[in-house]
Amino acid sequence: MRTEEWEQLGARDRYLAVVRGYALSRREQPVLSHDSAAVAWGLPHVGPQPHEVHIANDDPRGGRARAGVRAHLMRLEPDDVTTVDGVLVTSLRRTIVDLAATASVMTAVSAIDHVLHVDRRGVARTEVTREELLELLGAALPLRGSVRALARIEFGESGAANAGESTSRVTLAHIGAPAPILQRTFVTELGEFDTDFYFEEADTAAELDGKQKYLDPAFRSGRSAERVVYDEKLREDAIRRRVRAFLRWGMAAGMNRDTLRTLLVSVGVPVGRARPRIS
Repeated sequence: MRTEEWEQLGARDRYLAVVRGYALSRREQPVLSHDSAAVAWGLPHVGPQPHEVHIANDDPRGGRARAGVRAHLMRLEPDDVTTVDGVLVTSLRRTIVDLAATASVMTAVSAIDHVLHVDRRGVARTEVTREELLELLGAALPLRGSVRALARIEFGESGAANAGESTSRVTLAHIGAPAPILQRTFVTELGEFDTDFYFEEADTAAELDGKQKYLDPAFRSGRSAERVVYDEKLREDAIRRRVRAFLRWGMAAGMNRDTLRTLLVSVGVPVGRARPRIS
């Protein structure tokens, strides 16, 4: 890859290029695992991109260590390995189980929610089910981090549409807020609108506010940014007339316990002891 091409890549694509470059340069192609399999599958990652290439190793004696490469001792079944764009990787299901056991809670839950997601039309993003993940986790035992993985897989939701909603769910659990209803539909005089979160006990709707909605042409449907802002205001006003309170927060606020706690308390959403231990 030429220098100018490399410089135009974002952090995620650079990591993917490093991972693929390593895999394709080996005489015997390794099986990419963990974060490296995740980037090949296009799974969400929260935080700085990894620096190491992660590969599976089924030899208890290990192997020669290489700088920038982390080998994981793993027992893989034939169904646990597949190919993505010409490189060997752990299957999507196995990759999710490994992330659930080892990744940060924000990345793990975002990846789990991603594969479990079902849209409002009932269309699933992938064919992965929670039951399959739990079954595979059981088959992988003994597995370091299995208790953590179990809690995270059980915490996964099909309603979270993106990593921002998933990370907000994690923070809400950490501060002991009630589990929100995801993608609650409100029938208004302007039509039907979904909200990202609805706290039924406090009759409060909440939205994750991101730049994409206003700046990314793919999300604007041909509208100007100004028109998107105006339409969003009309939508919010229509929903506000159906609830007691309405909140907005961004990605950063959704990952900050103090900020989110303050927002919720300000409109009467109860917070208390942390819900399931998923960290």
